[in-house]
Amino acid sequence: MSIKPAFAVVAALALATPAFAKSIISIEDSYVLSAMMNARSGAAFMKIVNSGDEDDRLIDARTDIARRVELHTHKESADGVMRMMHVPEGFAVPAGGEHMLQRGGDHVMLMGLTGALKQDEKVTIKLVFEKAGAIDVEIPVRLGGMAKKGMQQGHMNHNHQGMCQHGQGQMKKGQKGQQRGNYQHGQGHMKHGQQGMCQHAQGQMKKGQQGHRGNCMMMQSDEG
Repeated sequence: MSIKPAFAVVAALALATPAFAKSIISIEDSYVLSAMMNARSGAAFMKIVNSGDEDDRLIDARTDIARRVELHTHKESADGVMRMMHVPEGFAVPAGGEHMLQRGGDHVMLMGLTGALKQDEKVTIKLVFEKAGAIDVEIPVRLGGMAKKGMQQGHMNHNHQGMCQHGQGQMKKGQKGQQRGNYQHGQGHMKHGQQGMCQHAQGQMKKGQQGHRGNCMMMQSDEG
C-alpha cells in the first residue's frame, strides 16, 4: 500500500476549491454638504463603485464630526410630500455596478455636528460594507450657503447686465425715434410752408390777372 505525500493531497484540495468571489469597493466624487459653518447637521454624497464580482451593501457609516450618523433617503409620502427617512437595511451596491448617494435621494445623514465645518477642509467618514468591511474615506466639505451666495451673485450680475442692455436699447430706440420724428416734423413744416407760399403766390397772380382784366375793361369803355 502506497502512501501519498501530504503536500500532494493539500495541493489537490486547493486546486479543487473554487476561487472566492469578493467585493472591491471604491468611492468617487464625494463631498460633505452643510448649510453654513455653524450648522448642526450635514450630509455626505458620493458614488460607490463595486468593481468586484460579488454584490455588496453599505450597511453603516461612522464619523467623529457628528454625534449621530444614519443612512437616509427621500421618499414621497401619501400626501405627495417628499420626506427624509432612515434606511436601516442600507444601500445595495451590485457587482460590477455602482450606487449614487446624491441630493434628493440616498445619502449619509450627519446629525449633531461636533464642530464648525470649513469650506474645502477634509473630514473622515468610515463606510461599513457587508462584504468589503470598513473603509475610511476623506471627503471635502462644501458649504451650501457659500454656493447659494455665488449663485445669487451670478443671478444679480446677469440681471444687472440685462437691465443695462435693455436700458441702452431703449435709449438708442428713443434717440432714433426722436431724430426720425424731428426730421418728419421738419419735412412737414417745409411742405406746409411751400404749399402755403405757392397757394399765396397763385392767389396773388390770380388777383393781379383780375385787376389787369378790370383795367382793360375800363380802357375799352373810355375809348367807346
